[in-house]
Amino acid sequence: MKSIVYLFLFLFTLVVPNMSVYAIENTQDKDRFETFISSFFGTKQDVTVRPLSGGWSMAKLYYLKTNDKEYVVRFQDLASSACAKERYMSEKASQRHIAPQVYHIDPEQGVIVMDYINNSTTISIQDAQTPSSIRAMARSLQKVHEIPKVSYPINRLLDDVHDQYSSLKKLGLVNESIKTSMLILEQLQKKLDSYRFPQTMIHGDLHMKNIFLTNKGTILFIDWEGARYDDPFFDIARSACTFNFTPEQERTYVTEYLGHKVNANEWQHYKLCKNITILAFHIELSKFAYAMNDNKPFIDMCTPVQPWSWYMQQFVENKEKPSAEYIFSWANSVLKLYDSHYEMINA
Repeated sequence: MKSIVYLFLFLFTLVVPNMSVYAIENTQDKDRFETFISSFFGTKQDVTVRPLSGGWSMAKLYYLKTNDKEYVVRFQDLASSACAKERYMSEKASQRHIAPQVYHIDPEQGVIVMDYINNSTTISIQDAQTPSSIRAMARSLQKVHEIPKVSYPINRLLDDVHDQYSSLKKLGLVNESIKTSMLILEQLQKKLDSYRFPQTMIHGDLHMKNIFLTNKGTILFIDWEGARYDDPFFDIARSACTFNFTPEQERTYVTEYLGHKVNANEWQHYKLCKNITILAFHIELSKFAYAMNDNKPFIDMCTPVQPWSWYMQQFVENKEKPSAEYIFSWANSVLKLYDSHYEMINA
């Protein structure tokens, strides 16, 4: 129904010139947009504006069309500590042609204006699993990991997981599976740190709704809120998990990223990062589920736990956020994913 409304609004602007159309119901958001239009374009222009949906980001996204150009306007929460790093990474990635072109950044208004990439689409699981896409993602990740380190403090993956775990513990919501995941995760992270692998800036939240495949076969990344300075193999592991890569596809992915055939030590490094990633998923999704459930325990759950791959396919197909119980069953599916691939302690 919404798509029909947006189509009507778009056609209406073609028939009736010199009229701005805002498909924005919230008055405060509309006023904020009016202010942005005046400051960005210098003079008031006739534009078409509609909200963009489909992701889980806390930022608000809008499609903006002028007479000769299409944009995506991203309004950030100015109180969020992730805003500065998102602006930094968006700009640096844009300069490296691995993100939509950034035209304007206004930290005071919390606005990022970027290109609307109408010659591409969010990548599907099926497309991501093709050899050409695996190569393209690996090449783009190489460029992500060349971005210079930010000059201000930034959390590692383990830091964020600790924060999530501490929040659950204060609320009395740490069950045995979460406690065990945290214990093993810390052991694995200590093992990873002992190797002193080089760290880089990473995207930190690679999944199908944050990766675009252009009609030229190139890869673009969006939504840099989760960027961090950490082990670059975490980006490879997280995206491999979300795309349900087979072990053969994972090995190809790591090989393409490294630029040479992966050796035994490099493969163990990857497996270690993947184990940490999976356990972090468990705590992250559990925290999200409890928050959606008003921080109350789940009692008499009716939702069966499906395989991890099923949830990832549903994530692609559904635009709306699922229920708290659904997220909690998804969190529990992570443990099955972990058990099915690796031993719990000997990574």
